[in-house]
Amino acid sequence: MLDENLLDAIDILLSASKNFVFCGSLPLVLCGIIERDIKDIDVLIDKNIPLENYGFGDILPSKDDLEKPRIMRDENGNDVPLISIKIKNIPVDIFIVDKINYSNMNFLGREIKVQNIEDILS
Repeated sequence: MLDENLLDAIDILLSASKNFVFCGSLPLVLCGIIERDIKDIDVLIDKNIPLENYGFGDILPSKDDLEKPRIMRDENGNDVPLISIKIKNIPVDIFIVDKINYSNMNFLGREIKVQNIEDILS
């Protein structure tokens, strides 16, 4: 059973933009690769698309209200900016990346984009 706030947070993200690509544990749980409660949401956004196109400043906080992105390192040592927000008290990490490989998936009646499992596991 998924937490109601988690589902609400996913719906808010999807209402802001259909271009969010869900990554991390959500796709792994949906595909049956891991079995655990989902406590947070990880999404990818394309660094070449303005934040406003993802609903920032409309449904999500404006980019002026966001904290300065933290920098994470990917498996190749490349810098990956990360924005952390909370939606419905659910932590949401937004990774700003160069390239996103994804598939479309039906999730409880919602059409969502999920990062390709091979990319998550690599």
